[in-house]
Amino acid sequence: MLWSAIKAVGSSTTDRVIGLRDLRKYCTRSEALLPSSYRPIIPDSSYAQVDYDGVLVSVFPNPTLREAMFLEARDVFFGAGSLTTASRTRTTAIAAVVAEHLGLTQEKCNWLLGQHVPEVVNEMDSNGRTTTVRLGRIGLSVQTVKSDISLPPTRPFVIHRPAAILMSRIATCISMGEPVLLTGETGTGKTSIITHLASLLHHPLISLNLSQQTESSDLLGSYKPIDGRVPGSELQLRFLDLFRSTFSQKKNVKFEESTWNAVKEGKWKRAAGLWKESVRLAKDRIRSRLSEATRCVWAPRVQ
Repeated sequence: MLWSAIKAVGSSTTDRVIGLRDLRKYCTRSEALLPSSYRPIIPDSSYAQVDYDGVLVSVFPNPTLREAMFLEARDVFFGAGSLTTASRTRTTAIAAVVAEHLGLTQEKCNWLLGQHVPEVVNEMDSNGRTTTVRLGRIGLSVQTVKSDISLPPTRPFVIHRPAAILMSRIATCISMGEPVLLTGETGTGKTSIITHLASLLHHPLISLNLSQQTESSDLLGSYKPIDGRVPGSELQLRFLDLFRSTFSQKKNVKFEESTWNAVKEGKWKRAAGLWKESVRLAKDRIRSRLSEATRCVWAPRVQ
């Protein structure tokens, strides 16, 4: 079987060990490539008695599907990059094993790894708005944006072959709900790729610059001592916005000064009492206006 052949290649001390998690990921990705109407062709039982060569070709006769399965195998089993001679030799061996089991020639394998360029296409609706960004085999939905909200300007981005391949691989991970880790030297385009992809999909991007001094609390948050007057001032500003929309600011200058003094001095019991008192006065005013409106509606007409 393909899995047994890949395991038989082995690994060096510097390579990542291929485990059952990778097999499960490859099966999930391959299943996602199949159309909903697909019905696999069950191979003849004679394959089990002789060898496993050609089994996948019989089950998946469509060559385009097998090429897509080969690219998925690249991303899962041998697409992490090779830095040493031993790693490159192992990568080449795994690629040859996968190509053989999928019935792909060496020329086709070399073309998929060295020349194939995934398409990057924007699919639009009848109004000319981009609804889906198709990156190779995967289509990602674009977040709807109101027409009156202008998107921030983006930097020029050239989609050459390495960028298209990387964007396609990232899109596959996004569609399958898999985490992504991009590694490489500074200035190779890791951040630019993610920024451009987020811009295409109209999704906000949160960027965190990490260093050796970064702690877990910088990402997860932590409890730290804080002066109560800082959040108290924020609450006071929100209170004033609501208060001035109901009552006259000129007629309540002293009341606002009292609330500000209570917050600045940290007298929270008094500040909370003043806030509650304003709520009670606002309710009384609303009730009085409703009662006046009711009397005006039901007042008898005077001849």
